[in-house]
Amino acid sequence: MNDAVILYSKYRELKQRQPYHINLIDELHANENAHTRILVKLLQYQKLGGSFILDSFLGLIKQMMNSEKEKNKLSFLVCRNDPAVPPQIISGENYIDALIIYSDFAIIIENKIHWAVDQYKQIQRYVENVKQKIDAENIFVIYLTANENKKASERSFTIEAQEALEYKNEEDSGRFIQLTYMSHILPWLENEVLPSCTIKEEWLISALRQYIDHLKGMFGLRDYDKIIWDKIRGSVSAAAIRDFPVLQPDTPEYRFMNTLTIHLRNDMEKTFCDKILNHYLAQIDMTNPGSWYPDFGNKWGTIICPRDNLVGRDIGTEKFYIGFPATPDEFSREWSAIYWQNICEKFPAVHRNQWYWLGYCKLPDCDFSSTSILEKVIEECGTNWEQSQKLNEKAKNIVKYIESFYHAVQEAYRKANSLKEV
Repeated sequence: MNDAVILYSKYRELKQRQPYHINLIDELHANENAHTRILVKLLQYQKLGGSFILDSFLGLIKQMMNSEKEKNKLSFLVCRNDPAVPPQIISGENYIDALIIYSDFAIIIENKIHWAVDQYKQIQRYVENVKQKIDAENIFVIYLTANENKKASERSFTIEAQEALEYKNEEDSGRFIQLTYMSHILPWLENEVLPSCTIKEEWLISALRQYIDHLKGMFGLRDYDKIIWDKIRGSVSAAAIRDFPVLQPDTPEYRFMNTLTIHLRNDMEKTFCDKILNHYLAQIDMTNPGSWYPDFGNKWGTIICPRDNLVGRDIGTEKFYIGFPATPDEFSREWSAIYWQNICEKFPAVHRNQWYWLGYCKLPDCDFSSTSILEKVIEECGTNWEQSQKLNEKAKNIVKYIESFYHAVQEAYRKANSLKEV
């Protein structure tokens, strides 16, 4: 029998031993259309002519956009909108899952929470349809999935659609925004929307609590699920990780394994960043020669390694980066240009963010998104991540790169500073 199926059977057995729990949305077996209707209903909330839920959702979208140009455009369009004229928020029109349409801009939401197959030219057709009412450069598309494992395919997100949305790649995605229920919608509902409800809004609070609990159940995040995952961890084999992709996607076994691999990858990554990588980072000198330091959280929000806020993760692309000040405070424009030129001579791939005065460089070999990495590490050491030679070698290579990078930053600072003093 497939190892993944055996593991699912053990999960079912452990789950049946847990205390009684009921969630009405669980029992109604909500499909993608139901999830879309719930999201639309929440975004339609109005009180005294305003909607804190919609405003908060727009804030989430802007946070996840990695194109500063398009992020600023969305901010401008929202501010320019007449608050006395609320947007239309509808579902199912012309087969578009959800559509938020203002007088001069629109947001298309394509919901793939249950892994629906991308249809031929789907996103392209939706953009062309909305383009009849809204200028193409003011159309934004949200591709909403259960987790990070599903990406839009070129079958749906065609070259034409990418050009229309000014999408270049994951790190410069224009007006195309990927959101997930697990990492974005669930935390947003639980940490932003629910705490903002007034005590009198008992029906809204009740609906949110049920829906938050339902999403937690989908992703194995209920308290009793966490206990089960801890017990399951010791039984996970490399064969189970390798075998699960051959299961039928729309089956409980597949959904279980998909959720399990995400939990394991997140756990492996957390151990790697918090313990293994930080252990090696503590052994090298990354002292800044001046009084400046990188404010990495301004751009990324997620600090992976707390050592001087030097290493972070882009919340839009999930890529790892090293941060450094693009313009040290004590440098004039002229000396900043010399400093920057010296860094680029050794590391041509560095980028400069004008908005946050931050320089950054993508780290090599720091990707945990592939199940093959998980499979190899489990084959090597089970789920005892810290004992993995593979993860330790990965950390050493990354730290070696970081060390050479910071030596280049230090040298560039010294050169620019010495010229300034002449």
